[in-house]
Amino acid sequence: LELVEKTNSNAMNTLQLVAQSKSKEDILQQTFAEDVEQTLKLMKRAERKHTRRTSISLSDSSNDDNGKKKAKKVSKKVKEADRLRTEYQTQLEPHQYGEVKGIGNDKAYKYYDKIGMANVSKETTHRLITELSSMATNLPLHWNSSVFINVDPTNICVMQALITGPAKTPYANGCFLFDVYCGPRYPQGPPLVNLQTTGYGRVRFNPNLYKCGKVCLSLLGTWKGAQNEQWNPETSTLLQVFVSIQALIFVEHPYFNEPSYERWIGTPMGWVSSRAYNENIKPETVRYGMVDMLRKPPLGFEEIIRTHFTLKKKEILQQMTKWEREQVHKKNSLR
Repeated sequence: LELVEKTNSNAMNTLQLVAQSKSKEDILQQTFAEDVEQTLKLMKRAERKHTRRTSISLSDSSNDDNGKKKAKKVSKKVKEADRLRTEYQTQLEPHQYGEVKGIGNDKAYKYYDKIGMANVSKETTHRLITELSSMATNLPLHWNSSVFINVDPTNICVMQALITGPAKTPYANGCFLFDVYCGPRYPQGPPLVNLQTTGYGRVRFNPNLYKCGKVCLSLLGTWKGAQNEQWNPETSTLLQVFVSIQALIFVEHPYFNEPSYERWIGTPMGWVSSRAYNENIKPETVRYGMVDMLRKPPLGFEEIIRTHFTLKKKEILQQMTKWEREQVHKKNSLR
């Protein structure tokens, strides 16, 4: 029995040692497996970071490509706009001051009845020759707004002016014709100026421009103003009259040209009223300042009108789209 017990005891010890040795190997294997798994996780995490960085760099490069394409398009548009502006001035400069015989012989000319009765003095003739010679090179000629003059060479007191409406106004790109007559008192008295683009007497384009064509301006003596705004025989000129009409009448918010409405400037009521006023003017600018001018251009201004609308075609079409969107009260008035 003692021998058997000793044998069993030795066998148990041997089994325990074997078990211990196996458990150590298992532990080592498990540890190795955990290390491998952790290493794989680290490698996968590093790969994901690399992938993200690569995708970001690719997107940045694609954004850069898109940005470069957009920059090229903008640059191309700017170059095209500059080209058109240069071409506009180049083509229209020779026509800015012209001579057309028989302007005063047409009964449609506002001051037709006054021409035959007038005896032009030497003072008037000399002053007009001086002004007209300098005006040929000093008239405003810009993409946004210009002034063109035609004089009757048989009577330099008789002339017509065509003013294109300034940008960002309800008159933008429209053409407006004025009859001008420098009477026998000129320059002691101001010239007579009448708007002919009135929709055949139906449209009042501005508080200072009546349906009958009357132009209310202190410089012309048709409106009360300060002393320094009145006609001065020594310093006032025809060029000053044309520029005043262009800058003081054809404005962005003509509603406030009415003296009693000046107090509403900067108020919500004034803004709403001014916008509604402009919405009434814009369709008339299209109807009579554009379409009617193209259909029946005034004598002597045919080439000017053709060139003006040809070169500004794209801008005018974009302007029409914008104006139509802004028509709140009269949705179909531009159609």
